[in-house]
Amino acid sequence: MKRDQNIPDMILSIRSSAARPARLLRPLSKLCCSLSFAVLILGTSAQTATAQATKGEGYYIALRGYGAIEDENNLLFDNSYEIAGAVGYRLNKNWRAELEHAYRYSDIVGLNGASDTRGDSSVKTYGLHVFYDFRDGHKFRPFLGAGAGVLRREVTFEGTADNDPNFAVFADDAYTDTYANAFAGSSYELTKNLRLAAGFEYVSGRDRNIRANYRDLPGIHRSYNFFVGGRWFFAP
Repeated sequence: MKRDQNIPDMILSIRSSAARPARLLRPLSKLCCSLSFAVLILGTSAQTATAQATKGEGYYIALRGYGAIEDENNLLFDNSYEIAGAVGYRLNKNWRAELEHAYRYSDIVGLNGASDTRGDSSVKTYGLHVFYDFRDGHKFRPFLGAGAGVLRREVTFEGTADNDPNFAVFADDAYTDTYANAFAGSSYELTKNLRLAAGFEYVSGRDRNIRANYRDLPGIHRSYNFFVGGRWFFAP
């Protein structure tokens, strides 16, 4: 019996045809595996965010500012203001902590013994602050806070002595030191992510002399700040 010479070619053709779907299915299989892995990751992330929200945890950003009353026993100030920004983390439904950078500015409008003195004072602070929020679950939540950090102060002024108009008084001084502060205020929940706040801050630096041309000016460094602001929570 004569064997058909075309049979091997037919077998190869059938095998090749059967292999094409397999080759086509490989990328599809990889894509399905990748999608499954992505869904698993997203599901885990969603569960983590939900768990954080349930516990009251999560990151937030904060911005505040308004007026300041500088307290220095030899200098008189006017037009004082403060602005501050912070990155915080809510540890639970009551406790939270912030890393804050603040800037405070005041015009100098007088000096003891030289009332026509004019100049300015600026302070930059970098600190860690801890807060406790009362009344969990309410729209209005009073809070208390305290912190400490490092400040950088620059003071410049010039004028003439009251008892001798020909005697010039001037200073251009800067120094770095530490500070401590305390907060009291209340916040209001505008949305699940946004809380508005208003309050009071007391800042105290160490007593430092200011170097002037005629002598060092002994003094205290205190500030009483009234502020409004807001906090945006990423995991409400």
